[in-house]
Amino acid sequence: MIQIESLGDEYLITFKGENFNDIYDVFQTFQYSFTYNDVKRGYVCSRQAVKGIIPHLERIEPIKYKTVIPNDINIKFYRGSVKKDYHYTLPPRYAFQDIDIQKVIKLNKVALFHKQGYGKTYISLTALNHHYEANHFQKLVIITSPESVYNWKYELIKFSNFCKEDEIYIVSTENRLPFQSDKKVIVMNYRNFIMLNDDAYYKKYPAKKGKNIKYTSKPIMSDLQKWANGGLIACVCDESHYFMNIKSKTYKLLKKYKDCFEIKMIMTGTPAPNTELEVYPQFNFLEDTLIDMPFDMWQEYLTKEKKKFERTLDEEKIKEFYKKVSPYVIRRVAEPEYLEKMPDLIYKDYYADLNAKQEKIYQAVANHGLKEMEKNFGFIPPEEFLGYVGYIVQAIDNPCLLKKSFIEKYASLLLEDLLNDWKFSDHSKLKLLDDLIERCVNKEKDKVIIWDFHPDTLDQLKSRYSSIKSIIYHGNLKGIKNKSAEKFRVVEEFQNSDSKILFASMLAINSSVNIQKCRYNIYFSKAWGLVQNDQSITRTYRSGQKRDTFAYSLLLGNSIDVTRHYKIKKKVRLDRSLFKDGALSLDTCKSFLRGIE
Repeated sequence: MIQIESLGDEYLITFKGENFNDIYDVFQTFQYSFTYNDVKRGYVCSRQAVKGIIPHLERIEPIKYKTVIPNDINIKFYRGSVKKDYHYTLPPRYAFQDIDIQKVIKLNKVALFHKQGYGKTYISLTALNHHYEANHFQKLVIITSPESVYNWKYELIKFSNFCKEDEIYIVSTENRLPFQSDKKVIVMNYRNFIMLNDDAYYKKYPAKKGKNIKYTSKPIMSDLQKWANGGLIACVCDESHYFMNIKSKTYKLLKKYKDCFEIKMIMTGTPAPNTELEVYPQFNFLEDTLIDMPFDMWQEYLTKEKKKFERTLDEEKIKEFYKKVSPYVIRRVAEPEYLEKMPDLIYKDYYADLNAKQEKIYQAVANHGLKEMEKNFGFIPPEEFLGYVGYIVQAIDNPCLLKKSFIEKYASLLLEDLLNDWKFSDHSKLKLLDDLIERCVNKEKDKVIIWDFHPDTLDQLKSRYSSIKSIIYHGNLKGIKNKSAEKFRVVEEFQNSDSKILFASMLAINSSVNIQKCRYNIYFSKAWGLVQNDQSITRTYRSGQKRDTFAYSLLLGNSIDVTRHYKIKKKVRLDRSLFKDGALSLDTCKSFLRGIE
């Protein structure tokens, strides 16, 4: 039993029962805010501290209140001014967002790990409004993915009360002197952050220009301090999975500069898409004391080969880690209030058989690789097979791609003849796609997004459906200087014009844009990565969507297409789930290529 009572200006929390140890662990996490009273046999704390610990105690068991705890934070929600020529649908408000804003306001370091569409940007900026009013910071640095830079600009104009449009500096290869400006907010992508550091390093050490930089110094430290002009700096790292690799330049630099920031927020809907190890760099940026063991030890705990220790030691250490960081994490993935107001998200798989032409190409590519590996090594090495899988996948996704990539590397007269006879119009999935477009576009008069990840395939699809008004966006568009701005222009045009189809790369449009006027998503082919597939569907299925939303996957049966689809569903990467042993049998490879688990 947990009981809270008033002691005038302070509060007393007492507890007993079967959950005593779990409750005690919570107080150990927050021990700096509580004083144990031997006489009253409980913890004494301020009103602010008791409000901070209540959510953690309620996760263990209900609390018995012998007093009323007043709400001392009055949340203000700012709508800001929005440019009249920029269309934006204000998202609906949810009670859980109010709760989350309250928590973010009380913390100077926080991990906001909500699923896409739950309002991470809205929550973070509303909380930053309060931090700014309380003089907790005077300048703000936002680091995000390349495609999200301009989205943050418009979100700042929309939701913040501390900056105007002309007070925002957008870093690019042309604009690379942000700390010499008088702007209040700097927005950049992670590559820009490395670029600014490199510029300052070579300016300081001109003789080392062109040589590799060892990221052990902080060359832009003085520039940061001059820009802050004696004030405090807040930092938001959006899409924080961008520095989930501890060996990356991005992580090494962020770690060096983290002490420059008074307030730190990390935000992503996919904090650990592949393994628990990926959360370490993100939390280490927030506060290195959250993880009290070196990274090599942390990795050892997760990957220890000894079976005897794997279950007990790993689970205990992971549990200990998550318990320690939980006060700083806000994570929502299936909030009932959100789901009740949202329409349905309906997934449906459409299967087709490989036609004779494509099946011959698929079998020829697969057999060629397997025979070469057995001939050269006497067995099939996992790493060799993994490297060759890309060609096999191209035989499914678009055999046209093999004409350059495969023939140049492998001399095969049979395959050369098969590929020379192949046209994109021969693709086995096109009949399925024709039928879906006929129903969704021609009969229902609705908009459709056709997703793929290869620019050539998207170009060929647009050419096939040239009779329907459409628009296309992928990373290889020529003549585009500012790809982020072009992405927003394309999305706006698609939403507000009579264009019926958007041919989109899930690698280029996988975050930061809202496309709620479309409810049909057709995946011509998918990427192996969880992040790209997960984030693409949330472009249409997110707060503000009023209609049922559909995600159609086009699959070729008895092929690696099916294997990939189910690996993505299970959120398991290919090289982690399949290649556990030192050698693969031919039967294992064939089952994998036939789509058999």
